[in-house]
Amino acid sequence: MILLYANQPLEKFQGRYFTQNQNFVDFLARLAAFSPEFLLAVPCWERAEEEVAGLIEVPIPSRLLEVKAYDGHWGAIRASFRNLPRLLAAIRVSRKRQERVVVGGPGPNSMLFLLSLLAPRTVRFAFFIRGDTVETLRQIYAGRRLGGWFAPWLAGRFQRRIQKLLQQGRAWVFPYGSKLAERYRPWGEAVYPIAPLIDRDVLAPYRPPRFKEDGPRRFLFIGRFSAEKGILRLLEALVEVREQGYDAELTLVGYGPQEGAIRDAVERWGLTGVVRLQGFVPHGQPLMEVIEAHDVLCLPSRTEGTPRVVVEAFARSVPVLATPVGSIPFMFPNSVVLTEGLEPKDLSVKMAWCMDHPEELKAMIEKGWQRVEDYLIDTYVQDIAERLRAFSGVSQGT
Repeated sequence: MILLYANQPLEKFQGRYFTQNQNFVDFLARLAAFSPEFLLAVPCWERAEEEVAGLIEVPIPSRLLEVKAYDGHWGAIRASFRNLPRLLAAIRVSRKRQERVVVGGPGPNSMLFLLSLLAPRTVRFAFFIRGDTVETLRQIYAGRRLGGWFAPWLAGRFQRRIQKLLQQGRAWVFPYGSKLAERYRPWGEAVYPIAPLIDRDVLAPYRPPRFKEDGPRRFLFIGRFSAEKGILRLLEALVEVREQGYDAELTLVGYGPQEGAIRDAVERWGLTGVVRLQGFVPHGQPLMEVIEAHDVLCLPSRTEGTPRVVVEAFARSVPVLATPVGSIPFMFPNSVVLTEGLEPKDLSVKMAWCMDHPEELKAMIEKGWQRVEDYLIDTYVQDIAERLRAFSGVSQGT
């Protein structure tokens, strides 16, 4: 048995499953549908019809184990203890049938950590690692008394557990990109870089960007409104660019705890009418239309993993400006406009560069579009599924 744990809760209505953001659960669902050995465990909320309106339906394989859903990082830890008995029971049933068991999912996370401690030592693990979770949590919880040190410390414990399992030959690691893979190779050879980020239907025919000779350059941010995403610094950069005489506007798509602070900053810095807060936009065609309506996608983050929105912009022939964090510089070489640092001045310099160098920008997005095939989910599903089947003792072709 290959038990895949999706740590992203889904919304359930009349036997159908929905999500607000396609954040890796779609990839795990595709893997789980590959062959009968796979079992997908998913946290689920029961919802009313009006609560799933506008959400994305996730095709779920027939072998499914529903577990209790949760909200937030601390909710995930509490839910791991509640859901642990059900997953251990599924492992026991499989072992009684004399099956070898592999447990896989995003890492590091609390559920896989607990299973690695309590499941029999014959159980093996597969971790899909999309970024530096320790640094991400450090940024998210910066300034908070307990979370400021405890959340990164706990994630560090989970991370060291992955390294130990890799060293023991009990784990395979699938990091997103070769740079992230280098962090795990000292502990074992079973490290396989991957990059399954988007579905093929997101990819549209290439079209050269058409920047207007007059009128504002339209910048776009898509993501969670939280401190680590750097939105307030992006607003400061926009002020600097406009003070230099550039005509630039900004659309912010998303929601989150910083929304009030963002609205206050827009008013305080005289950006009313220049910055538009669009709120949540459903993934799929509505979001793609928003991307196509803008000139440059901005990622001003202090920390990132491997953001799929970069490839979504490539797939729609829209250039990307980003800070050099996470896997961005290594996963998308020569395809993204990278800032020198993380401060507003660094962002404003590159925003101005984007407006002054349209031909160079067109060349970069053409390179990005040409590489989209490297990031399609269906490019990886069969290879990873066969590796997991081999790891569990199932030979290819059976």
